Amino acid sequence: MQAPLIRRTPRQRVITASDLQARKERRGVALTLLLVLLPILAFWLLKVAPASWDPQIVVPREHFLIVSAACLIAFVMAIVLSVAAVRTIAPRTFFLAAAFLLIATPFSVHGLITPGETFSAHGFHNSLTISAQLSLFLGAALLMVASRPLPASVDRAIRQQYGTLMIGCVLLAIGYILVSLSLPAFLDWVPTGQEQAGITTIFGLDRAAIGKTLRYLAMAAGVAMALIAAYRFYRSFATTRSFATATVAICSLLIAESLVVQAFGVVWHTPGGSTTCCFWSPSCCRWPASPCSIAGAAP
Repeated sequence: MQAPLIRRTPRQRVITASDLQARKERRGVALTLLLVLLPILAFWLLKVAPASWDPQIVVPREHFLIVSAACLIAFVMAIVLSVAAVRTIAPRTFFLAAAFLLIATPFSVHGLITPGETFSAHGFHNSLTISAQLSLFLGAALLMVASRPLPASVDRAIRQQYGTLMIGCVLLAIGYILVSLSLPAFLDWVPTGQEQAGITTIFGLDRAAIGKTLRYLAMAAGVAMALIAAYRFYRSFATTRSFATATVAICSLLIAESLVVQAFGVVWHTPGGSTTCCFWSPSCCRWPASPCSIAGAAP
């Protein structure tokens, strides 16, 4: 006897409200990532653009104003986060406040000693370049530290000595600014990669080659730390849905992009195809990065 045929109907997946919410969040993350990547995409397009797209634009005053505005935002964020850290006594908020303070400090030196402006009557010094690179590197390092849980002993020490630690950070920042302005040549011994060909160190090594190596190593380390911070803060956001952690993750990505632009961009004009805008991109990246991290003041 033949068994009756059984018609199987295809399964229909039930779409729930949580599925719709997940799709909406994925679209939001994709759109945010696209917007965050716009600076690095613009930089790449300018690098591969024809030489006619690369006019020489020497505008030290505008450079000074852009850098000053970025530093002012970072200083304000450091103050806001410092107040929040006092109220919450949270080590993570302390590191976020220290990050913006130490981003703003060297970068303010970068702006103040711009050739032809304010304190830079004696021409170009290496502290101009080194300060810009140092600001991003320190910011990436402190954001990475803020992104991970601390050992109980370190957490307890920061909570107990918060005031002393923050005063130390402020004094360090003030000291760096004063030394840089009073002794603008104190970092001229450090190779930056912008030296003329043929200049050697006391060991007979090419200064330009050493400077470029140091610059790329610092960039690689800084980008790695910023990406680690971005990933950890995003993981925290995926769990807590906290706007604070999402904004700090975006800030970390912008700093990573700024490090790349800073390493491969060139001041004012690049025969190879980059533009002054590429050099300004780190400053412009800091503008959305700083207010974006205001939510980091929340515990």
